[in-house]
Amino acid sequence: MSLLACFNMGKRLNLIQRDSFQTRSVLSGLKYNEGHLWHYKPWKAFFNRSPGKNSKLYMKQQDEKLRKRKLYHKPKAAKKLKFNDSKNGKENKKDLDYGVDIAEVVVNKENIEQEVDKLIERLKVSDEQQRKISVDTVGQFDNPSYLTERMHRLTASNFGAIVKRRDSTSCDALVKSILSPRQFSTSATEYGKQNESVAISKYSDIIKQPIRPSGIFIDTKSGFLAASPDGRIVIL
Repeated sequence: MSLLACFNMGKRLNLIQRDSFQTRSVLSGLKYNEGHLWHYKPWKAFFNRSPGKNSKLYMKQQDEKLRKRKLYHKPKAAKKLKFNDSKNGKENKKDLDYGVDIAEVVVNKENIEQEVDKLIERLKVSDEQQRKISVDTVGQFDNPSYLTERMHRLTASNFGAIVKRRDSTSCDALVKSILSPRQFSTSATEYGKQNESVAISKYSDIIKQPIRPSGIFIDTKSGFLAASPDGRIVIL
C-alpha cells in the first residue's frame, strides 16, 4: 500500500470508480519495475511518434530528481547484529526459533565444486542466444533484462579486481561487491552519462559509420564472461 500511495496521490483521488484502483496499481508496478521513463517506448511504438512537449518535460523533471537523489544519497550504515556472548558474562542461548538442537552446517568442498559447475553450465549461451540477449538488453541499466543477464557474470567493471587479487587476500569483500553492488555516483560519472550520447554521435561523424545502441554480449565459450559496450558500429 505504501508503494501505491507514492504514485496514486495518496487518498486525494476517487479510487472507487470502475477499474480505477486496478489501473493505478498496474501503473505503480510498471514505474517501480521499469523506472520513471517506462511509458516512453510504449508510446512511441503505439503512436509511431515521440510524446508531446509536456510529457517530455515531465520525464526530464523526473530524470533530474532521480539524478540528484543518486548524487546526494548516502547509504545507511548496516546495523550490527548482537549475539549473546558467554565471555561477557551473558548466557549464550540458542535461537529458540531453530529449536533446542541446531545442527551445525558443514560446508563440503565437493558440494561447492558441484554447485560451481552447475552455475557455469547454466550461464552458457549459444550464438543465437548471444545475439538475442544483446538485442533484448539494449538500454543496459535502465533495462531489467540487462540486470538479470549481468548478474553472476564478470564484466570489465569487476574483472580487473578479480585478476589482480592475491591468493593470500580474502575474497569475501569482492564477492559481496559483485553479488550486492552498491549504487556509485559522482559528478564525473553523472556527467559521463548525460553526455554519452553526444560523444557517440560525434564519434559516428568522425568514422562516418552509424552506431547503434548496444546491450550485453556474453562469451559463448565462457558464459560467465560478458561485455557491455557503449555502442555497436554498423559497417555499411
